[in-house]
Amino acid sequence: MEQTEEVFLAGKKLTEKELSLIFGLACGMTNKQLAQSMGRAESTIKNETHLLRAKVQAETNPHLVCMACDSGIIDGIRAGLRNGYVAVV
Repeated sequence: MEQTEEVFLAGKKLTEKELSLIFGLACGMTNKQLAQSMGRAESTIKNETHLLRAKVQAETNPHLVCMACDSGIIDGIRAGLRNGYVAVV
């Protein structure tokens, strides 16, 4: 399913893949678990989260999740999932 609206964090537009990473991290998933659920290598997930943190200037994964919570993205992802708008793979 496609995302129906643009989502921004720290003024940067997020992709569905980035939203999936944030949601997985917020759920407490490890890099290994994220890699398995997204069909990627663990090293790819580590690189993607590093790039995402740099993009939004988050120092750590927990900082990234806190930023997403503070901006309302986490609640928005949950609402989108309930309504079938956001695909988290």
